[in-house]
Amino acid sequence: MKRRIRSPHAVMLLVIAAYAVKVLAKYLVGSYANSSALLGDAWHNFSDIIAAAFVIVAVLISRIKRPEYPFGLHKVESIFSVATGALLGYVAVADVAAHGCAALLSGWAAADAWTRSVLPLPAFEPVRLGRSYMLPLLAVTLGGAACSWFVGGWQIGQGRASGHESIVSDGKETRTDGIAEIGIAAGAIIENVLKVPWLDGLVTLGVAFFIGETALKISRRGLRSLMLKSIGKETEADLKKAIEFLPGIIEAAKLRTFFSGPSAIVIVKIISRCPLLAQRDLKLAIEAVTVPVLAKHDISHGTFYIRFALPAEDPHRIAIGVCREGGFELIAPTPADISSVLICDLSDGRLKKVKAEDPTEDLAALLRKKRVLKLYCSDEPDSAWSERLGLPVERSAHRSLASFGL
Repeated sequence: MKRRIRSPHAVMLLVIAAYAVKVLAKYLVGSYANSSALLGDAWHNFSDIIAAAFVIVAVLISRIKRPEYPFGLHKVESIFSVATGALLGYVAVADVAAHGCAALLSGWAAADAWTRSVLPLPAFEPVRLGRSYMLPLLAVTLGGAACSWFVGGWQIGQGRASGHESIVSDGKETRTDGIAEIGIAAGAIIENVLKVPWLDGLVTLGVAFFIGETALKISRRGLRSLMLKSIGKETEADLKKAIEFLPGIIEAAKLRTFFSGPSAIVIVKIISRCPLLAQRDLKLAIEAVTVPVLAKHDISHGTFYIRFALPAEDPHRIAIGVCREGGFELIAPTPADISSVLICDLSDGRLKKVKAEDPTEDLAALLRKKRVLKLYCSDEPDSAWSERLGLPVERSAHRSLASFGL
């Protein structure tokens, strides 16, 4: 059955609705049980609502096509990513971590007094213990973890199907929320079993660390695009290998990449002898073979800017040893069997001029005089001949002169 793909805005509005339910439930139960950890996670989910709203705005703006912005407006998504990361970081430090420190230091009066003289910690109220508080807390956290897992997975699928990396990233962050919620549930069980209310502070600090780590990941994702960071040496090497595997391409030279929002921009110079009419088809082939390479490195979309250039002419001269057998001219097996030498001028890989020479004089002197770079014979070359002639002796693909186009 074909998956139904919703619009990016519908996806994010449904996600915001799920977050709103979680925030309300966590705030009510957290206030009832006086759990700093659960209240901190409610703030975390509230910042997720703001992040989801940013994604909606970013997707809207990134779809705008303006001629003065040739690479599109995808960087708007990156700006929102940095802003979201900064907001999450502030929540992690100024609110959640502060409440966690206040709860953790509550058991040590001297340490608490000294810390409050340095840092503005909030007032501490111990978490309420007992079944009447623990059961609602477990229901909210475990239910929230299940919701995070399923909503996040659905969001990732919709984002990949619609080609919006920001939705995929937000879905991954939604899924990881479940880890914090399970951690809060485990902390609540331990607190009630051991009767240690200050343990809520330790769990709260764990939530703060989790939020801060998420903030750092989101900020890095946005900064890599704003700073035009490359998509990575390994990815570039895989792209170069895939491109150069195509018939007709000699080299993918001057490969440069960077991120524009979630999209990879690839600028490459293709060295090829293909005619002008074939370049359009070759561009389409390059884009087709690189899609799985980008997908392998979790990049959903790539935009290519390709230019073509002919290889350098590289004019040089080679020699082909020839002998007569049964009335036919064939490539000589070894230099000792040569009866005549074909001096071939090559440029851009093509024969430009061929002249036959009779090696009545010393073969090495003839080759040196004609400035030949290498000699071709049909048998496996002997290193002794290379030393004697002062140039490489290589094996031809076939004994027929036709193998050289002659």
